[in-house]
Amino acid sequence: MDQELSEYSRNPVVVTGLGSEIHPEVRQWITAGTAADQRTDAPLSHDADPLPFLRIKKTAKFMSKQDRLAMAAAARAVQTAGLAADVLETQTMIAMAIGPIPFEETEAMLVAGYSSHGNAFSMEHFCRDAYDKVNPMLLFACLPNMPAYHISANLNIRGGYYLTYPSCAESYMALRNAVSALTEGRTMAVLYGAVADQQNFLVRNHHLKTGQMLPAPDGACFLVLETLNRAKARNASVLARLQGIRILPDPGITTAPDTCHFGPVALPLGVARFIEASGVSCTHRLQSDGHLFESTWTK
Repeated sequence: MDQELSEYSRNPVVVTGLGSEIHPEVRQWITAGTAADQRTDAPLSHDADPLPFLRIKKTAKFMSKQDRLAMAAAARAVQTAGLAADVLETQTMIAMAIGPIPFEETEAMLVAGYSSHGNAFSMEHFCRDAYDKVNPMLLFACLPNMPAYHISANLNIRGGYYLTYPSCAESYMALRNAVSALTEGRTMAVLYGAVADQQNFLVRNHHLKTGQMLPAPDGACFLVLETLNRAKARNASVLARLQGIRILPDPGITTAPDTCHFGPVALPLGVARFIEASGVSCTHRLQSDGHLFESTWTK
């Protein structure tokens, strides 16, 4: 892996747009710097209205909460970046990370019931009985590719995509892919971000099994990334500059308790909060999968 991506300093990757969807109280915690273990009783569930951003309004009924959060945050990021329609359509790609799959409990329990035989899962009963008892377009709306599909279809983005899930470190994989696409000239802009519907019965069960911090908030955050030269050429406002990325073997140093509290949304949300704050530089770190992930940003 590349240890540093600062060699392109003469034409670095910059942020020209941002949009986020997160509970107002969670936003206040971030501003106040409240530790995650001090807010376990706070309301963390959050949803968004996608209707203002949909080309065909009736498709909203096929969107999960995860899709709605991603759609609203991505649309706001694109709006603030001011990308031209032709650039958005053919010269912009999507690079995003998605949290664990959040099946809705009612539909999931219905499928589980019809798929059971002798207190065990039966593929025969699933195929013969369960599948026809539900609407697959509603049941499987939560799959990882669906947020990207709705963003692509409604914002008319056809320039390719990179999707990954579900750990918090995957947002760094998406960022590295976005940087490579920009610096190699494969795209002019990248809609980069993440979404995680974490106030969900199945996701909570996953977090408990893996020992992750609970309760984790729902959220989505997207940034529009371009090279500095490209941003200057279209007179776009530069909100932040990526100075470098490092991915190292885990040194065994414990980072802050909030490291993965927001799942894959932690990295783009951290950058967005830095942009909105008064500091001139920040370093985001997280430990996951035996590695230390680090990125440095300046204004």
